[in-house]
Amino acid sequence: MEHRVRGVNHAAFPTFDPEGTVRFYRDVLGFPVAHTICAKGWGPTAHPDFVHFFFDIGDGDRIAFFYYFGVDPFGERGQGDAHSGQAAHIPEYFVRSRHLAVHVETEADLLEYKRRLDASDWPCEMVVQHETIESIYVHDPNGYFVEVTRPTRAVVPQEVADANLTIDALLATVRSGKPSLTGLWESKAALIEKEKAPEKGVATLLVLDVPELATFPEVARQDPAVTVRKVGAFFEIEKKGELVIDRRATGCRHAVWYSAVGGVRGGTITQYDKNALRVEPTA
Repeated sequence: MEHRVRGVNHAAFPTFDPEGTVRFYRDVLGFPVAHTICAKGWGPTAHPDFVHFFFDIGDGDRIAFFYYFGVDPFGERGQGDAHSGQAAHIPEYFVRSRHLAVHVETEADLLEYKRRLDASDWPCEMVVQHETIESIYVHDPNGYFVEVTRPTRAVVPQEVADANLTIDALLATVRSGKPSLTGLWESKAALIEKEKAPEKGVATLLVLDVPELATFPEVARQDPAVTVRKVGAFFEIEKKGELVIDRRATGCRHAVWYSAVGGVRGGTITQYDKNALRVEPTA
């Protein structure tokens, strides 16, 4: 049987100390921040908002972490064991955050591993197209989550810049003492547009200029009250009043849709589901 895997794409773990994690891997060990994903829930209503961030450890390999906003590492206080690190209840998304992703080069390679799995006692459980990779997922006989992934395009420079802005915004909201995805978006918008103050009644959405999100400005421009301009690596989508982006009109896949927001200024996201993204101006 031909062996088509070409090493590790990434190994992923949860973190409850994102600031310490960044200091250790980026500042002490010198591993550059390579990519980030900020997601609003990612579909299920019980799924918390999170940041998924990756460090480059050389030779195309990465180590990655999930930081879940508002999640207690020991479940219900008093029920878990702080010394052993065992929680009273471990949700499925937390288990899945600990996984190994192996790398294959082509779509044919990925389909071959899907064929092998589907013909075995461990059929493929999910096929997901992310921003720059397509992946299949399965649990191994031990219950460990395994991902096989292939690149769909090269990472562009604006994504690396975006990743570093995201990390800076994440650390800012963590240091505030009340970390949230909303706080991260606001901090990030302030970093992107340092000289621009929010205008009363105007909601601003920032979206990274990458192929998967290229339809966002096109859909936004269908509303004559919306203005769109480029700000560095981002599209600034702005409207006096409520701003709404229809997911189906963008053609955006769910995995990408829930991580499409680059920043928000002068507004609050009041709807972010499979149908639409709605930003209302701050009162």
